[in-house]
Amino acid sequence: KKFNSQEKISLSSATAEDLDQVRGIGPMTAQKLVDYRNQAGPKTMEDFLQMPGITKKVFLILEECCVIEQKAP
Repeated sequence: KKFNSQEKISLSSATAEDLDQVRGIGPMTAQKLVDYRNQAGPKTMEDFLQMPGITKKVFLILEECCVIEQKAP
């Protein structure tokens, strides 16, 4: 387990299983991130700071290894 690539994970399309591969993000947090994304539709990384239960530590992990891909209008 644990994401170790130079390529960043897209928070716009990642599954809970994808996010669970990131060091520091367990299966429960991974599922919460996917659920939040599906419900709130965050547009920026900072939007995830509004997610209930997210810590600064988890946010910093996300910033390091993930991106949000903007959908074309």
